[in-house]
Amino acid sequence: MIRNFAKNMETVMLHALSGLPVKFLQAKCVAANAFAQTLRRYTSLNHLAQAARAVLQNSHQISQMLADLNRVDFTNVQEQASWVCGCSDAAVAELEKSFKGALEQQQGLEDGLLG
Repeated sequence: MIRNFAKNMETVMLHALSGLPVKFLQAKCVAANAFAQTLRRYTSLNHLAQAARAVLQNSHQISQMLADLNRVDFTNVQEQASWVCGCSDAAVAELEKSFKGALEQQQGLEDGLLG
């Protein structure tokens, strides 16, 4: 419902403000477009968080994620992270260790990733 509102906001505003000075109309449309884009961004983030919560509350899926994660070549990840963002090997290794530890303990979303 919020996404539909954001999607149609500019069109509705143009219709509601028809007949007003063009400069005023342009300013209002820029603000409405920015607001609508922010709403779409937040609703997308909310949907992503809900999907992550569902996955991270399922012990079978957590076990599968851990198995998949154990097949990742973290030496390669460390090299690429160092090259792309200047991350130290220790930082990448700590993230790997922390994430795997959380999955092994099958902690909840809030406890394992945000705590």
